[in-house]
Amino acid sequence: MNSSMAFWATLWVATIPACLMANEGSRISDFRREVSQHAAMLRLPGCCVAVMQDDNVLFREGFGFSNVETRQEMKPDSVFWIASITKSFSSVMLMQYVQENRISLDDPITSYPFVSIGFFPQRVTPAIRLKHVLSHTSEATPGESFIYHGGRFNFVAGVFDSVHGDGPRSFAAELQNRIIGPLALESTFAGTPERDSPKIKQLVTPYRFDSSTRRMVVHKQLLRSTMAYPATGLLSSVDDILRYSKALDNGRLLTRDSYRTMTTPMTNPDGEQFPYAFGWFVEDAYGVEMHWAYGLGAADSALLLRIPERHLTLVLLSNSSFASAPFRLGSGRALNSPFVTSFIKHFVLPKSQHRETLDFDQPSKLPEALSEIALDELCAQAFARTYVESQLGIELGSSELVAILCSLDKQRFSVPQPSLMNLLANHPDPRFNDAKDALVRSIRKKHTFHPEVEFDVARRLERQGLTEQALRAYRNVADHRGFKEQESTIEASSEAARILAAAGKHSMALQYQWRSICYANQAGNNIQSKLDTLKKLHAD
Repeated sequence: MNSSMAFWATLWVATIPACLMANEGSRISDFRREVSQHAAMLRLPGCCVAVMQDDNVLFREGFGFSNVETRQEMKPDSVFWIASITKSFSSVMLMQYVQENRISLDDPITSYPFVSIGFFPQRVTPAIRLKHVLSHTSEATPGESFIYHGGRFNFVAGVFDSVHGDGPRSFAAELQNRIIGPLALESTFAGTPERDSPKIKQLVTPYRFDSSTRRMVVHKQLLRSTMAYPATGLLSSVDDILRYSKALDNGRLLTRDSYRTMTTPMTNPDGEQFPYAFGWFVEDAYGVEMHWAYGLGAADSALLLRIPERHLTLVLLSNSSFASAPFRLGSGRALNSPFVTSFIKHFVLPKSQHRETLDFDQPSKLPEALSEIALDELCAQAFARTYVESQLGIELGSSELVAILCSLDKQRFSVPQPSLMNLLANHPDPRFNDAKDALVRSIRKKHTFHPEVEFDVARRLERQGLTEQALRAYRNVADHRGFKEQESTIEASSEAARILAAAGKHSMALQYQWRSICYANQAGNNIQSKLDTLKKLHAD
């Protein structure tokens, strides 16, 4: 066991009560045990999880540590950064404006003030309407393709300014007036609370992953973040998120028709339905419709999953990116997360549909046939273990789980699930070539172009030693029209520059590296490391 693994194993064993090691038989204790196992496997510093149905909080518990250094245990009332769950709050307020006839979802986004808070006007065109920004369909040809891009959502900032009239501060003011105040959300803040706030003691310490040391370190910059935007920046607790979800169920924030509009998935001109509506993902699973939003920052993860027809809610908040990052949730499949499969298994499905007790640590002992929920669990485990292996260098048997998944569930790879390409990109094993080929065919048939998928194809080609093919694939992403601020486009430009430089083609390498810097700067990313690479290319 390496030092990093020993650290996290010690941390989690110390915080899991002995009673959780035994099978207590009830769905609550089984859910608690599985959440503990998932969090330990993902090496989360800590997390809080809650489940509510109607007015009953069925589960509410903290796991791990709010502060690792002081070994301060996580409490259920801890306050977290919730990243892109902020988008759901923004969408609710915008739908309130629609109810009040202040705006229309068909309004051109350029008809609103351009609030200059780090966003560039060349990122929008007059053809983009408010509904395109809210539904992540504003890139390339508006309304044609869904590609999740958190930063572009911030273009709705001008809508809040048009109503409130105070520039970048309008969003926070409207949030206070329309949601935080009316619902008495005492632990929800638009930016880090002031040091003299009584809630500051409940604020978790955020941890980012340092790839050079393979350890979690305190994200000090996030602690100084004092402002929220329509796309991100809110802080909250599981209690406040539950109260917010209950208000949506009870119609306190929106009429039934407005809520239905907000959660009706967008479709393109050909009638293809996307997995996203306005600020919310919409996913059918096991006969129920799930409305959900997730958050992913450098040092935070968040998930709010609602099943409105049952008034059932799951909330997960963590002080690390590892509770969201492994699962490519932006592709629209919440079931990639083991926390979600456990929730579905214990709170949605009848016991008769999930009788298997599966040990994913021993792949050879898994049954030769698995139920649908067991296959989803298997897939979620493959995502989680693959990510931990790639980041921490710890062998968790992910390759064998992927092999079993490809063997038992070929259908999964024949439908367009972009997140699965990311999973396969980390497993260049030729055993999975058929699954990769089937998946790529299905995605390319559905999408005109998907930058994340094409980037993952390039990564897999390079890991297979097919450098020239990988370079062509990277350049295909970098050169494609649209999607210039997508992370995959930014990184494809850098990867193309790296391969070109290694081949002695320095002039072309400089062009691609400079392109990566320009795109990253427009996206608001830190560009220092890319500038350093450019300097080295110039020196060569």
